[in-house]
Amino acid sequence: MPDDKNTKDQKPEVKDPAVAKAAMCEQKHEEPVVTPVTEENEPTAEPAATPNATSDSGGSGFKSQVSEGTQKVAEASKKAAEVTGEVLSSSYKKVKDYDPKTSIHILDRFLNWIRKVCPPKTFDKISDWCAKYGHAGIVVAQVLVVLFFIVKAFKAESAGEGFGVLVHGIGVALLLVILQYTADKFLHAGKRFITSTPSRLSSSAFLDCAALLLEISGLLIFLGMATEGWVNALLGLAIWSLFEAIALTAMHPEMVNVSIKEDVKAGEEAIGILSFFAKSVLKIVPIAYGVGAIVGAIALALAGVSLVRGNPANAGNDAIGLIIVFACLPFVSYVLFMVYHLLIDILQSILSVPRKLDNLK
Repeated sequence: MPDDKNTKDQKPEVKDPAVAKAAMCEQKHEEPVVTPVTEENEPTAEPAATPNATSDSGGSGFKSQVSEGTQKVAEASKKAAEVTGEVLSSSYKKVKDYDPKTSIHILDRFLNWIRKVCPPKTFDKISDWCAKYGHAGIVVAQVLVVLFFIVKAFKAESAGEGFGVLVHGIGVALLLVILQYTADKFLHAGKRFITSTPSRLSSSAFLDCAALLLEISGLLIFLGMATEGWVNALLGLAIWSLFEAIALTAMHPEMVNVSIKEDVKAGEEAIGILSFFAKSVLKIVPIAYGVGAIVGAIALALAGVSLVRGNPANAGNDAIGLIIVFACLPFVSYVLFMVYHLLIDILQSILSVPRKLDNLK
């Protein structure tokens, strides 16, 4: 009994795993392989595998690239927004500050530039120069007329016809001498007329518009006539010069004794405009005389060369007619101005009657 009790009290013996394995091998008649347990091959708990570690590192790099790209796009968008804002602001400012009368200001500056380039003193010098060399042109034209008709006489079919042509030429030359004398006398008379006939306008608006229209019209006439032969081109140049001269008188109304006063009434304004045109024509007569005489002499010389080469004498006859017209201009303008201004004075007297009656009251 004591043995049984000891047997019961005896605890089961815990065997070493290696010993148990060796026992199992003996039962199977196998030679056990004992692996010594050391610190090196002692089984250690390996950390759990982290399959997302690699992907996490790659993902973080991708996220940083995306973040940098997003930041660059944001900066570019900000700069584009700033540039767009500046452009819109500048455009709005230009639209806001735009003056619809820009073309008007440009034309005003153009007229002011002409006023500065050709002041009244310069205009008077040009007028005196044209009158002086216009006389020289008439003298040259007298000689050229005689030569032209001599050549024309040699080309006549008979001696009698040739003699008649020669006499005709001498008569034309003498006519030019007389016209030159009358032109010199009436050129000075025109200046006295302008000084003795003052007139007034309420503003310079009409004169500025007239000056601009004369400038453009003269240029267009010259360009249109320049394509129709050299004679017409010279005539167009003369017309352009005259239009330019009248435009200058409109830009300098004091040259024709026209003053700008705000208290001018409508009737006096109309009389002032009529008087302005009459005195402007009288003012440019010296220029017209000189330009016509010089251009006519040049045209007559070219026509003489053309006649020698066997061409018709029509161009020469036209040139002589041009010279005669411009040589008559001082006398004709003097007479027309007197008649024209007589009508203006009558109108002015009629308009002044109510004012005089009011003064009597």
